[in-house]
Amino acid sequence: MLPGEAAAMALYAAKGERIPRRGEVGLDSNRIEEFETSGYVMSGNRNKKMNAVRLRKENQVISAEEKRAILNLQKEERMKKEGAIISQVCVSLLQVGLMLII
Repeated sequence: MLPGEAAAMALYAAKGERIPRRGEVGLDSNRIEEFETSGYVMSGNRNKKMNAVRLRKENQVISAEEKRAILNLQKEERMKKEGAIISQVCVSLLQVGLMLII
């Protein structure tokens, strides 16, 4: 993918719209569908291979977003776990009477 393509595809995928392909740039999803229903063959509907490529790219964008969300969740969980460990250590030090200034 070229720089910026993934972000543009992610916007279309987030809206649930079809990603425009070569020859369709500048047209919105609704306009493309109007052309197709009136009988025009748009570049993406010529063969199954192009549709498969389009679906794969859409899935790549969605899976990248899912991965990013999972990584953020794991980071939050790790921070909570580290916080709990630090608080346990502080409590233990208080009980021993060796509290460090933090």
